[in-house]
Amino acid sequence: MSFSSNHTFLSGWKKQLYRPKDYLAIVPTELKCHITSYLSLEELGRLGQCSKDWWKLTNPELYTRDAKEGNSYAIKWAACTRTKRGNQFAIATMTRSVMHGGQVNAIHKDFPKQNNDNSIHYETATAIHYAVAFGNRVLVNWLLDMGANLEIPCSGKDWALNVMNPALLIRQLGRFAGFYPGVAGYGLWLPLFVAFLQNNVRMARLLIQRGAPGDATHSTRNMLTRRTISILHFAAANNSTDFEMWKPLFNVFGNHINERCTEDLHTPLHVAMRSGNIKGMEAALEAGAIIEERNLGNHTPLVEGVLRLHWIASNGPARQQHITCLKQLVERGANVNPVGDSVLVPAIRYYRDNAISGPDMRHLIHFFLDSGADVNASNTVGSTPMRELCAAIFAMERSPAASETLKRLLKELVKRGADLSQTLPGNLSYLNVVLHNRDARPAWLYNFLWKNGATIQAHEADLFFLAWCQIPRLHTKRQYNIWQHTADISMPAIERAYKLAFESETPHLYNILRRSPLPSPTYYFLVRVAFNAAMKWSWRKILGYELASGFVTAADDHLENLVHLTVRVYSNLEDYSALEASKDISSLVRRGANIFQHNAYHKNPLEMLNIMAPIKDDWADLREALENELEKASRQLAKQESREEDALNEKTLESERTAEELNGNGGF
Repeated sequence: MSFSSNHTFLSGWKKQLYRPKDYLAIVPTELKCHITSYLSLEELGRLGQCSKDWWKLTNPELYTRDAKEGNSYAIKWAACTRTKRGNQFAIATMTRSVMHGGQVNAIHKDFPKQNNDNSIHYETATAIHYAVAFGNRVLVNWLLDMGANLEIPCSGKDWALNVMNPALLIRQLGRFAGFYPGVAGYGLWLPLFVAFLQNNVRMARLLIQRGAPGDATHSTRNMLTRRTISILHFAAANNSTDFEMWKPLFNVFGNHINERCTEDLHTPLHVAMRSGNIKGMEAALEAGAIIEERNLGNHTPLVEGVLRLHWIASNGPARQQHITCLKQLVERGANVNPVGDSVLVPAIRYYRDNAISGPDMRHLIHFFLDSGADVNASNTVGSTPMRELCAAIFAMERSPAASETLKRLLKELVKRGADLSQTLPGNLSYLNVVLHNRDARPAWLYNFLWKNGATIQAHEADLFFLAWCQIPRLHTKRQYNIWQHTADISMPAIERAYKLAFESETPHLYNILRRSPLPSPTYYFLVRVAFNAAMKWSWRKILGYELASGFVTAADDHLENLVHLTVRVYSNLEDYSALEASKDISSLVRRGANIFQHNAYHKNPLEMLNIMAPIKDDWADLREALENELEKASRQLAKQESREEDALNEKTLESERTAEELNGNGGF
């Protein structure tokens, strides 16, 4: 049945629009019935306005067909009556509809809306939802007498926006945004919740007296499951001045006080703490709420209340009220050391972002500490107060005022027994985490930690050592003693440190490593790294080693010895002069390096230099030096060969004399 036809037959009788003289009235009753069987509901409704005779005939038919084809629209239409004067007619209309088969629990589809796929979506509700929304207790009573079901939900917010005051509705739902997803447009509402949103206490009292359950909504966020949220959750979140009117709900529905029935399995006490509702918290406790009950995140109401601080403006009265609510819960017996969790972690995390504008948060942290909060307790994901405080110090490093405030709090935590040797998630130490933050900055934090006993774990030694190598200000004797971890530093880390040293502009780190108790890498490794580093000082340091002759004469994979490599370093470095290269080559030759040695390309150092010519302004000087070294080496080689030949001749003569003597004796 269309709205037009419904409205026609329902309003027609009320307005008495039939004409006093209607010649159709003289039509025989049998013929009238035959005529009505061919008419639509809309036509039938208009015909009933012609006269009382026709109305008496068509009205029962209209109600009967409305019950069968119109989903008992007459009852819903009458339930929308808003005035006392219209109640009598509305009750009469609903009575006739029920007499002719109308259903008071029929679900009506209204307010059509086209979806993106061109399908039509309707909002649904029963007649009692409309009567409750319009605040008509007379009609609600009648509907309940006729068997209206208070457990059938309407389609929720979108339906209510078309029926209730939108501004009031949005304001009311905004109070529950901390735990209820209804403001996002999903969830099914029961009549009691509709009365609650209307702030209609008298209507709610009537519904409760008539058997309304303690459920408020059916959450449909998860399509696989449907969660029922109790009215106590909404009452606990109601921190308006109207709370006292709704407080009796905690007595009536006390059996729901510990239900975990939101998406996050909050109890009413969790909700009260998230809302900072002091009266709601008190009412929940008086009704028997378990003060240490856990939600889906395994948080107690106290921890949940602290976590909620992040969503509260830092410069308004709401935060102060919220903090007061937290303190009062502790005073009422809430444990500041819940098993497997910490109240200090979320408090300090919030304080990180409000260190300057939130002195009241500092007072709350001290309140927790004075109440016995464990400074070393970790939260459900393993974070500790010290970790959060370090993160806060990192974040506020550029704010001197905030840094000073956080510094005082750090000293307070250490004074109260914070364990600086404690490891963080990932098995990292505080000292290691701070070291890797912008070169161990802020410096005061790094120094404070190690001076108060902070150290690193054995498995962190390599990474810590390599980071330490790159921060020169940490290399003084007054800083943390890195050498206490010598046994835990691996050779690959040591080799990496030497590589960093050779690539540095100065030999500062190299000198530290040479003087350290660390074992030295192989000479072959040092030569390769120094050559690739392309730094003059590092190459000359390598050439200055006191090495066995085997290292001096050794060759690389290309059969090039140190003389070859020195020529290459000279060609690659602008600041490596021919004079310096000449001195280094001369020293190598004196120590046994073979200046005649050919590389894989069959070139000795001089021949290799000639191929590169002219590479630098003083190239000729190095060539001359190599030629002199070759000439000198040639002379020395000739002398050596002569001495070897003389020695061989002498040995031969000696052998001949010995043989002659033996022959002479034999002949005798």
